Amino acid sequence: MTHSWEILRLHARSQQIRPAERTCHHERATRVTVTVHGRLGTATAHHGPTPPDLDTLIQQAIRRAAHGPQQPAARGAAPQPAPPALAPGDLRGLSWLQASGTHTQHITTSVESSTGNHRHTALSYRWHELSSGRHLLARIPPGAPEHTGPPPAHDRAHWLIPPHALSQVLLQPILNALTGRTRLDHWPHTSLSDPAWHRGTDYEGTPRTPTTFADHGTLRTHVTDRATAWTHRTHSSGHSGLSGPVVRDLVLAPEHPPQPLPATATLVVAAALLACGPHGNNPVISLRPLGDDGTPQPPALITPRHLAAFLDHGQWCGPWQRGAGPWTSPWLMIGAPAP
Repeated sequence: MTHSWEILRLHARSQQIRPAERTCHHERATRVTVTVHGRLGTATAHHGPTPPDLDTLIQQAIRRAAHGPQQPAARGAAPQPAPPALAPGDLRGLSWLQASGTHTQHITTSVESSTGNHRHTALSYRWHELSSGRHLLARIPPGAPEHTGPPPAHDRAHWLIPPHALSQVLLQPILNALTGRTRLDHWPHTSLSDPAWHRGTDYEGTPRTPTTFADHGTLRTHVTDRATAWTHRTHSSGHSGLSGPVVRDLVLAPEHPPQPLPATATLVVAAALLACGPHGNNPVISLRPLGDDGTPQPPALITPRHLAAFLDHGQWCGPWQRGAGPWTSPWLMIGAPAP
């Protein structure tokens, strides 16, 4: 068999079977089920209080899988394909932001199976950082064109939040919910998707394809690798990482194209999620604006009903840019927080 021993162990399940009425009540049975190339194999051992050798049972199940039936279709829905979406070349700079550095990341992984097969994966990321003063606001690919024009004049009625500040508030809660570590009671109407830039495969060799995770306030599919997909009886979404499911590119796309940046607004240069109730409710968000003179002001606090409302009640505008980690979105304009 060409499957690696590690994957076979991942798919092995041990199940205690209740003894039949006619058997001795001290007798027990352990069943192991494995899948190899989509075929099902099982092995059962009847025993006393001492459990059987699991490795032997797995080997028996593997041999039977060679002639076993095809695995039935998963009950869960397949990952939702993403609509034609953003490409890295669609990201734009802003002439009034300063180039403050370059972020470069190169990741190489090598996987060796029990059969001696090798699989290598190499990823390279390079982003130019854009700042206002000492505050990082966004990132863009090298060579991305710029939108020219002056920065928005100061206006206390509207606050303008760049992608990096948005990601400081929302990235971790969204990723935790998408991977199933936590749950959100409300999802934004903004589409959350992975466009699978540069395609290739994930760490387990599953092809990366564009996938929509959530849209119109509804979770469509979780981010899964083979292990979590097996647990939920669904399909891998192609997001395996070194230690669990991971998203390389998370694009937030509004229902309608973003508007141009406003002529007047207060620029937010930093943000943080200070507190949040269960399942994304009653968050406390800190926003640090620039004042009339361009200096950072004391942070203001906003308390929407839930995290999704923070996005749904704002207006998307400006160019698409990169935030922290995999976050990619336009800018978000909201009304000024109450004093």
